Amino acid sequence: PKGHVIVVADSAQIEARVLAWLAGQLDIVNAFAMKEDVYKLMASAIYGVPVDQVTKDQRFIGKICVLGLGYGMGHLKLQQTLKQGVMGPPVDILFEECKRIVSIYRSRNYKIRQLWKTMDGIIASMLTGTHGEFGPLTYGKGYIQLPSGLFLQYYGLHGEAEVRHDDLVVNEATYLTRQGRSKIYGGLLTENVVQALARVIIGEQMLAVDDAKIPIVTMSHDEIVALARLNQAEKVYQKMLRIMSTPPVWGQDIPLAADGGWDVNYSK
Repeated sequence: PKGHVIVVADSAQIEARVLAWLAGQLDIVNAFAMKEDVYKLMASAIYGVPVDQVTKDQRFIGKICVLGLGYGMGHLKLQQTLKQGVMGPPVDILFEECKRIVSIYRSRNYKIRQLWKTMDGIIASMLTGTHGEFGPLTYGKGYIQLPSGLFLQYYGLHGEAEVRHDDLVVNEATYLTRQGRSKIYGGLLTENVVQALARVIIGEQMLAVDDAKIPIVTMSHDEIVALARLNQAEKVYQKMLRIMSTPPVWGQDIPLAADGGWDVNYSK
């Protein structure tokens, strides 16, 4: 409306932050908390150069590693993902180089790799109906309950033999979906859980924004879009940033952050 603007606040790298926190990968958690460039830190390890000398192209590879390899992606999938430009401009990297990059990621982020095995164990518990807790999660026969009270349901969960995903041997199971049976294993369950927790955080933040009398007009994955009077735009924007940088009560040491802006129309 006339005299109003659209205010957008985006939760910065929320999946990477939640993943590191859930896994107990404290070096990454602390790096986020200190507002360091985690993508540059990864690129520095990959290319053996000081952080302040990491190039734009090298940082992009570091970004893909931080965002993509945390769910068990192997060298074959990494090479394909880069070549197809799924997460940015297409990049053609040799097979052996992809193997080296994946090896560096997994050796540095051993707690994240251990999380995949923990999730394998949770799948086994969901198969047998063994109840348990992990962080803010509880689980039982075919389900994981989130701190919001909502559930991830894996109907008709059925276990199968160990299989190999790239160079990882995992316990793979399948469950029923509208499209038929779908596989689930440690790395994939990690992705499910991290994305679900991120959505819980965004949901709680939306309620807090609404409580602050800021009218929300839409949302998209990890961003909240609101309406504000032009003369109140910056105040509303800063309020939304504060809300979206405040961790939830069930994860008070998650280093959240947000950025964004405001304009007369919505754009990326």
